[in-house]
Parts: sequence; C-alpha cells; structure tokens
Amino acid sequence: MEEVICFQDETREKEAMLNFRRIHRFWLIGLVIPVCLAGAPVPGLTQQGKKPGLDRPAAGASSGSGKESTAEVEARRMVSELEARIKKQKEELELLKLFASSLAEIERSYVEKVDRRRLIEAAIDGMLSDLDRYSDYIPPQELSAFQTDIESRYGGIGIRVVKKPKDEFLTIITPILGSPSYEAGIPADSWMVRIDEKEAAGITVKQAIEKIKGEIGSEVRITTRDKQNGEEREFRVRRAIVQVRTVLGDQRLATDEWDYFLRDRPGLAGEKIGYVRLNSFGRQTSRELRTALDWLQEGGMRGLILDLRFNPGGLLSAAIEVADLFVDRGLIVRTEGRNAQPKKWMAKRTGTLTGFPMVVLVNDRSASASEIVAACLKDSGRAPVVGERSFGKGSVQNIIQLEKGKSVMKLTTASYYRPNGKNINRLPQHTGKDDWGVRPSPGYEVVMDDTEQREYFLFRQERDVIRKKEAVDPKEKFRDRQLDKAVEFILQKVKK
Repeated sequence: MEEVICFQDETREKEAMLNFRRIHRFWLIGLVIPVCLAGAPVPGLTQQGKKPGLDRPAAGASSGSGKESTAEVEARRMVSELEARIKKQKEELELLKLFASSLAEIERSYVEKVDRRRLIEAAIDGMLSDLDRYSDYIPPQELSAFQTDIESRYGGIGIRVVKKPKDEFLTIITPILGSPSYEAGIPADSWMVRIDEKEAAGITVKQAIEKIKGEIGSEVRITTRDKQNGEEREFRVRRAIVQVRTVLGDQRLATDEWDYFLRDRPGLAGEKIGYVRLNSFGRQTSRELRTALDWLQEGGMRGLILDLRFNPGGLLSAAIEVADLFVDRGLIVRTEGRNAQPKKWMAKRTGTLTGFPMVVLVNDRSASASEIVAACLKDSGRAPVVGERSFGKGSVQNIIQLEKGKSVMKLTTASYYRPNGKNINRLPQHTGKDDWGVRPSPGYEVVMDDTEQREYFLFRQERDVIRKKEAVDPKEKFRDRQLDKAVEFILQKVKK
C-alpha cells in the first residue's frame, strides 16, 4: 500500500518522520520487543520449529499418528498470539504515522503559520466529540474554571455579574453571602464601571473575572455606579477563597441567610413545609443539605420539597450521599462499563431522615446526578416526582489528568442504572416514545413552555438577590405551577 502523503521532496519526508519519532517513539519500543520475541526460540522448540526428538515416536505412541502433543499445541497458541499482537501494533503504528505525517504537512504547507498545540488539542477534541457529547478535553487555560465548578469554591471576591443587552457596563446581580464583596457592601443591581484603574466599559463577563481574580490576600478596587442616581462608589476588596453554596432556599431572611420554609404562599404560613433547591452536586452539597435539614427539623418541618429543576448534575459521590439521606435500604444506583468494574451503592440506615412526606421537583434541565437522586427516591417509594421528564443523561465520566495535571480529559467510562434496573440515557436516535429519563409520577406531570421558563428565571433572579436593607422586595407575579403541584401533594399528606 502506498504512503498516505506523497512527499514532494526528501526534506519533507525527513521532517515528518522526525516529527513522528518525537511524538510516538515509545510506540516503537512496544513493537520492537514482540518482534525480537518472535525471532527467539519458543520454549520447547528448536530454531526449526520442531520439538527435540519429534521424529522419534514417544514411548507408547505409534509413528505417524498425526496427533500433536500438549507442548506443540501450547507452542502454536503462543506463536499465534504473538503474531496477532505484532499485527495489531503494526496497524497502530501506521495510524500514528498517518497522524504525524499529516501534522508535519500542515505545519509546513498551510497558508498561515499554525500553532502545534492548538492542532493537537483540536485533534483530541475531535476524537472525544466523535465518541459522545459528554466526553471532553479541558485545556490548561480552562482548567481553573472547570475545577471551580467541581469544588464550588474559588479565589476571588464573590460577586455575580451579567452582561445585559444594550448596557455599556456589566451589571452586578448580587454579592455572594459571606464573601469579601458582601462584607465590603458592594450593592446588588449596580453597574461595575472600573476594576482598579481600568475602565470596564464593553468588557465581557469572562474578561471581568480574569481581572478580578488574583492572589489570595491581595486587594482589588471595584467602582460601582447606581442605576438610579448615577452615584459612583469605590470599594477596596481583599481577595479570598469563596465558597459557592449549592443548597438554596426559597427566599432570604433578614440576616440574608436562606429561609428553607415556604412562608409567603397563601395558606402556608403555619404548615411548616420545607423547601430546598440544589443547583448542582459538588463536594460540599450533602454537608450543606444536612445542615439545612437540621435547621428545618428544629423548626418543626412537617414535609419537604426537594427542587432539582435546572440542576445539570455534578459528582456521582454527591448524588449518592444526598439520596442516602432519605432512603434507609435498597439500591441507590449501580454502574457498569466495558472496562470498568461493576459497582453498586446501597442505602445505609444510619443517618437516614424519615418520618415526613417529601416530593422531588424535576424538569427537562435536570440531568445526571439529579436524575440519580430523583430515580432512587421514586423507585424506592420514598417520594413522587413532580414536574416534567428529566434530561436523560445516564453515563458516568471519569476525570483523567493529562500533562501531570496541567489539563484533563473527561471520558465516559460507564453507564448508571436506577434501582428498577433501567438506564435513563437518552441516545441520539431516541424519540419521546422511548424509555429514557425520569418521568413524573402518574398525575403529577406539569410542563412549562419556553415563555414560562424565562419568566421563572427572572422571578428567581429577583428573589435570590441580596438587597440593601432599605430596599423593598419587588412584588412577585409569577405563579410556579410545578411548585403548586408539589405543595398540593405535601398538604394532602400532612392533613391526613
């Protein structure tokens, strides 16, 4: 078979081969060793491939019987396996040679100068995207943001900002409770006009984050402008580790802490219905949730609504810990993979919270870890599911460090199965009639259209803001029909 690339001159061929050797020289070692072994005598055979004394019939055996001895069969098996290994490694070597040759030709002949690392990273991205939509490559420049999502903590000042259409400056949505920006008094719903001495007009959210982040303990100056009167104020804020909470309530108390009771809905003031939102599953989620549940039980909670809507998932371990808080026996989830050891996680009685009715809220944005929790609580009979069918992500990704931790690969290695034995993964060819995701319990499906979802986001954004003490909370006009249905179930149980 001819070479993949027809080199125009000897220089190009040498360049491609040098490139190949730099990247993949360790593959040559894996090929040379089996080849050497292939030329060496196989134990029990001579160089001519015959067992010593083979021409002489063994005692008790007739000459020309045509039967092979056990040693001969074993020798043939060893040779066959060795030949198969050599063939496979030669094929792998040819594919790697194809890649190296292509890379060399691109670097030499492309119309503009190219960056080798960018090409390699694009190749990795291409490989992973061809596998599934969840496997991914995280390059060094994105690793910090990725780790922040996993750990739910970062070094900064703790403010949420957004770019609103037609606005010249970024809007500070709210400071994060307990963060340096909260302690400094940075006001919500104000424009961020300067970072240190630099004007912040026209910058993106990503650019602002890069400017605000810095060495822990160092100072950054943030200048805000009031949207009503145009007054500007400068705040000197010292950077620190910011812990982003993943467990939220319905509204805030006077102390700015979350209130985990539903209080302002008609007829609920004295019903003691707990409400907890999980916006992701991080390392601290189960601990935060346990703290919120202890607070609710001390306040006389009679029922609980666990809201997993718009929760994209997170750590498998966190999902198992959360589910284990509410079920005291049986399977939580199991995983299986092609080269992954099958695993099962069973519920433990110790630490389980029972004695109150509960319900789980999900929608089409609830995925992965959210679906593990919802499926477990539904299949075990602990809680019905209210809302709409979940996203349908039933696969597990392992985080694999590359370049000694400078970059990582997120690779799908297993699928997870709910207690009823079903895998909830939605495949590209699946339709609405196929069995995937977590469906609402019978009689509890409440679907929001796109307009209703947008209104919900605006409602929650306004409700979650940490406001000035003198500010008046805006009148809420949004009716959350999915939450209404969950409340209806809890009231039926507590009033029996």
